[in-house]
Amino acid sequence: MVTMEILTRSMRINRLAFVFLPICLLVAFNSMSQKKHKLTAVKGEWVISNDITIPQAKEKAIVEAKLEALRQAGVPELISESTLSYVSEGENGMKDIFESITKSDMFGEISNFEIVKEEKKINDVGNIVYDVWIDATVVIHKELKDPGFGCDVKGIKSSYISPEALSFSIKPWKDCYLRIFIVSENEGTQLYPSKFEPQAILNAEKQVEFPRKGFRYEISTEKRTEINYLILLLTKQDIPFKEKETPQNILRFISNINPSQKTLRTFSLFIKKE
Repeated sequence: MVTMEILTRSMRINRLAFVFLPICLLVAFNSMSQKKHKLTAVKGEWVISNDITIPQAKEKAIVEAKLEALRQAGVPELISESTLSYVSEGENGMKDIFESITKSDMFGEISNFEIVKEEKKINDVGNIVYDVWIDATVVIHKELKDPGFGCDVKGIKSSYISPEALSFSIKPWKDCYLRIFIVSENEGTQLYPSKFEPQAILNAEKQVEFPRKGFRYEISTEKRTEINYLILLLTKQDIPFKEKETPQNILRFISNINPSQKTLRTFSLFIKKE
């Protein structure tokens, strides 16, 4: 979980589970010009191997199911890659496991989904396979992202030892506003802005540190290990998030922003309890 401390005052953030479609599958669209497709029982699967855990296999199976939903809906297959870094403990101690996550980058998105079934099985060649089935809503759109609207982010690590401070810097390429979300399959929270840390414009090419002075973000877990997902949403206008803080509402909020008006960065945070 992530906790924000304000001087001697603290605010707890909901604990996050580790099953989540990487936000890199999301691309924004113009809600006034879109076509929605509702698909049911779309299957994705992933083989569990020696260098991948069951939670990671489940996550990758979800990604495959969502990519399949995009294909079934007729989203053009413009594919690129985004890398999320995980850490696991093996015989040689801590080591990085790099997961390549495919994404649909311009023409479509999963705006909503629900896992309706999941199971482990042994396939015909004796491998353990994790299968998931999802119901999904796919939005096809024609809007394009602004290639000049991006940001540089430094300081976010792939793994943390509970409890440990979270801090980072961000330098946007254009004037913009920032919203920080933490999302899992079942829980979601807007970490910034808040009633403690008010919104402020970020100036182009100027590096800004988060949390702001006098604040502290702390990562901790009561589990042996936990994966949280940090989402940095930058928009050209200040677009307030007013809905109840749930994963579905947060993802719909993100996806309803015109692609030319936003840029998105996501990070997985692997938390290990000592």
